[in-house]
Amino acid sequence: MGREAPNLIDTAGPTHLWPRLDLGILGAVKSLGGILVTLLTLALVVAVVGIVLLTSQAGWRLELSRWLLTLSVGLLTAGGIAGVFKVIDRQQADRAEWRSKLADLKAAQDAVQKSRLRMAAHQSARSYSDEMAGLVTARETLRRAFGEGEVDAATHADAKALWQYLEGLAIEYRDHYFEVSRQQRADEARLSMTLRAYAEGDDMALTNEYFAPPKAYEMIQALPLYASFIDDDEFQASEFMVGYKKLRHRLRTRLRVKGIADGS
Repeated sequence: MGREAPNLIDTAGPTHLWPRLDLGILGAVKSLGGILVTLLTLALVVAVVGIVLLTSQAGWRLELSRWLLTLSVGLLTAGGIAGVFKVIDRQQADRAEWRSKLADLKAAQDAVQKSRLRMAAHQSARSYSDEMAGLVTARETLRRAFGEGEVDAATHADAKALWQYLEGLAIEYRDHYFEVSRQQRADEARLSMTLRAYAEGDDMALTNEYFAPPKAYEMIQALPLYASFIDDDEFQASEFMVGYKKLRHRLRTRLRVKGIADGS
């Protein structure tokens, strides 16, 4: 039976005030800076005291000065090692974040392709509604991964074209699903009558019209964005696929520059 259109339009955007990646790097830098400043300060103080004591002729002071100078070298070495490990940790976190974003992009694109296939195969208002919900989920996945403040401006601009394309489909669905769902109910009622007549012995009940797409789906096919979405050639040239390929290339290039296999 036909169903009322669920509320699939959510215009709320990301509310992050700071980029997560930048915050992670900023936090690492601050932490690294604190460690290095502390170690360098201690090394400087110990070195100064050691040098002062080194000018003394007393044996115990001379030994103490040598020990303090050795300690200052150790502190400087420890600071250098801590800095190296901190940089490595920061790079690994950054790599994992971008690898995750590439996975989100692929997942969204897979969901869109599956929805196209099922819509074309089922040819019903029910499938149109169910698969549109999946497209909205894919849109939100892209907005969360590549929203403003989550990535750099160029990456955000590339990704925005994808979810705006999906949002256009969702708006078209919102504006037309009521009429489609009513027609779907009429189609189902007519189908039930046809099957009842056939069951009662009317062999002529199953005409060519019975096997033709329902009128509700003809209404869906008349929607311009949906028609372009289902058509293979038009979809490959659409803003979604052009933007997807561009964004995928950008992410793969970034990962290769960082020396990471993207798994594809």
